[in-house]
Amino acid sequence: SWTAKGDAVSCTAAPTDGTDSGDGLTSGAVIIGNTAPTISGVRIVPELLYASETATCIYDGYVDVDGDSDASTIVWAINGGIVGTGSVLTSPFRRDDEVTCTVTPSDGFTEGTPDSFTITVENSVPSIESVEMTPWPAFAGDTISCTSWGYIDPDGDADDSYVVWSVNGGITAIGGSLSGMFEGGDVVTCAVTPYDGEDEGLPISASQTILNSPPTITGVQITPTDAEAGDTLRCETIGYSDIDGDPEASTANWLVNDREIGVYTWTLSSGFSGGDTVTCLATVSDGESTGLTHSDTITIGNHAPVITDLSIGPFPIRTDSFVYAEVDAEDEDGDSISYTYVWMVNGLAVAESGDSLSGAMWFDRGDTITLVVTATDGATASDPATVGPVEVDNSPPESPSVRIGPADPVEGEDDLVCEVSVGAADADGDVVSYTVQWSVDGEIFTETDTSVLDGDMVSGAYTAGNEEWTCAITPSDGVDTGVSGTDSVLVIPAIGRTAGEAAISCLDLQEVWPEAPDGVYWIDPTDADPFEAWCDMETDGGGWTRVAFAPDYTGVPSGWAGEDAVDRAGCLETTGWCRFATSTIQAILAVGPETDDRFRLIAEGLPVHTHYYWDTNTVWDPGAIDPDTSWWSVALEYGGPHSVGCMPDEASGLGHEPEICDSGFGHSESHRVYWYRADLGTTGADSSSTFAWYAR
Repeated sequence: SWTAKGDAVSCTAAPTDGTDSGDGLTSGAVIIGNTAPTISGVRIVPELLYASETATCIYDGYVDVDGDSDASTIVWAINGGIVGTGSVLTSPFRRDDEVTCTVTPSDGFTEGTPDSFTITVENSVPSIESVEMTPWPAFAGDTISCTSWGYIDPDGDADDSYVVWSVNGGITAIGGSLSGMFEGGDVVTCAVTPYDGEDEGLPISASQTILNSPPTITGVQITPTDAEAGDTLRCETIGYSDIDGDPEASTANWLVNDREIGVYTWTLSSGFSGGDTVTCLATVSDGESTGLTHSDTITIGNHAPVITDLSIGPFPIRTDSFVYAEVDAEDEDGDSISYTYVWMVNGLAVAESGDSLSGAMWFDRGDTITLVVTATDGATASDPATVGPVEVDNSPPESPSVRIGPADPVEGEDDLVCEVSVGAADADGDVVSYTVQWSVDGEIFTETDTSVLDGDMVSGAYTAGNEEWTCAITPSDGVDTGVSGTDSVLVIPAIGRTAGEAAISCLDLQEVWPEAPDGVYWIDPTDADPFEAWCDMETDGGGWTRVAFAPDYTGVPSGWAGEDAVDRAGCLETTGWCRFATSTIQAILAVGPETDDRFRLIAEGLPVHTHYYWDTNTVWDPGAIDPDTSWWSVALEYGGPHSVGCMPDEASGLGHEPEICDSGFGHSESHRVYWYRADLGTTGADSSSTFAWYAR
């Protein structure tokens, strides 16, 4: 440790006994030489070496006792062959090569003992750049291939990569392609793992969702193929197939004569008739995807009409009947229907082709009638329908014409006789007999006598006024009775018909004989002098006695203004001036009801107003001119309120309104109804007319 390379070193030795030293001797000088350096170890990094990598040779523990600088050398050998020097070796090596790094320590002068390290090159993991699936997109039924691109293996090993297929996450198969193991909606993945026969690289995958495959059908069929109107048509698809296994969700569309009719169901029951062409368009679908549209077309056959009801009538059928056929039929095609009629009497066809059969011409009592009807639409006939045989009944005799005489019987006087004026005909030619039945006011009467037919007469002693007598004569042919012929008469009361049966007034006559018509009747208002008078039995409720008549409004006879009658009989024909005596008029009014409007004037010739009505008291005073004490009180309107004297504003009097009303109401007022003027110059009015007065 005291010397260094190049030093001259000598050694001096002197003996000693431990106490004293003897003389020493000195050797010759020696020159210190160069010492070779050393290293403690060599290694290669990385510890696992792969082709294409860079290897670095590292040595440790370089020592040079001389303190010389490290001038060691590194030599690389592959499989024993030197391939390079330096601390770094860039690969020309591959899997399983033995790479040796030899380090020779050197200080630039002297080399030490070499040391080396050998490593075997590991296998490099292969890789790929991308993966491709074809076809894309794919459908069920396709064969999908998986191809990798950009295979890299630093060792140059062959490509032994492999493909693993998964469907919806589950491994399904291994290989370059996949088919028959997926359907629409499945997620198919191919994963390619690079492999060089020894090691696997990182797998790369590709995925796609399998699209739904459109289903298919082989055809469409409409059944029944020989359909007629009224049938239900059914459209069906044939040979449905869906590779995805989806159920059928196909749709239908109907066309009639090549026109869409807006029906999208698989059946069709209406909208077509005989001769139409009906087409079903079926579009195949699985509910998600739609395939092709197929069609089928048929021609609708003509549908024969069907008779739904057949009858004959009316019943009972008799010799003189007309028998009518009632037929109902339906035609599903909507065609017009006509009928043929075959009538048979006693099983034999007769020459009648219409819908009715006359008994007078073709059958008699006891015969049988049968009808066979066939309906046709002009192309096809229905099955025939039959009604009968029906037996012809007996024909009762017709109703006879009946007459009661006299037509206007008077109570208690005239006998009533009922006779057959026109006999009852019998279609079967049978002899007809008759029975007579009387009734009075709806009650059966049996106290009869006989004139020609048994019980055909009623004695006048049994009759009373206003009774209605009815005679019913019923015919019979010995089998059936016919409808009775009847006649009725109203018994006229005796009142008013003779002087001995005179009424008090026309109103008294009406009360006894409400049905009495207008006319001339005997009345006796004073119970001392019966005479004929004209009775108005209809106007204003009837019961009016004509008590005076003026043919004009001028030339009033002087006697006409007095108390006595003037040509009383002339009031029947209204040809001249006439009037009843004041006492007679008073007597008529005295027995009348206590009601309004008991005196009336009718002046048909007035220009506007023709009817006037008065209330009256029991004192008849035609000469009185005081408007407040006589019959001058005028009716406001028939059946309505009345006022004495001048009419108020609301008065109507059949439309009559006063024009002057400043001093009362009476003959002094113009345009007013009055009996006569004081100077007898005019009567009734200031206008030309006839004037008829009535009392009740």
